[in-house]
Order: sequence, then C-alpha cells, then structure tokens
Amino acid sequence: LMYLDGGVYLDTDTIIVNPFDNVPRNSIGFQDAAEDRLNGAVLSFEPGSEYIKACMQEFFSTFNNRAWGNNGPHLLTRVFFGKAEGENTTYTKDWDVQTVN
Repeated sequence: LMYLDGGVYLDTDTIIVNPFDNVPRNSIGFQDAAEDRLNGAVLSFEPGSEYIKACMQEFFSTFNNRAWGNNGPHLLTRVFFGKAEGENTTYTKDWDVQTVN
C-alpha cells in the first residue's frame, strides 16, 4: 500500500507530541545515530517511491525470519546506505529521502 498509494505509517506505540504537518514526504525514522540505523516506526512516502520499491525488492530477495531486524530496520538501513545484499541488487542511488528523529 505504501508503494502504490503513498501516505504515512506509524507504529501503534508511536506518540506524536508535535503537529505532524511539518514532517516531509519521503522521510523515515532514525533509530540510532551512533549505529546509523533507520527505523520503520515512522514512514511518510509519496506513491511510487523508488526507495520503497528497492526495499520491497530487497525484502523478497533476503527474507530471513530467524534474524531479528533483518526484514525491518536492518533492511531499511541496508537499502538507504546502498549496501543491499539481495540477489542482483546494488542500490548506489542518492535517495530523495530524509531522516527524522
């Protein structure tokens, strides 16, 4: 749905303390600055985002239900920083994506 229709996704345990109007489209939550890790708890994307498309390709290529985070924050981070591990996937593109804290 995010790829097709765009929009905002929030985990159910996300607490909004400021107006959400200023969060730009094509943005993703930043989980840990020390480790350069992104977090999928807050996503805001326009329809047809190339970043979301690349994440879907990486998901189908590297799915692992035994490694915590492999299909979530680690996947988002790999694709964002151009370190995708999937078969025939090398994303070296500068994404039009911002991180938000």
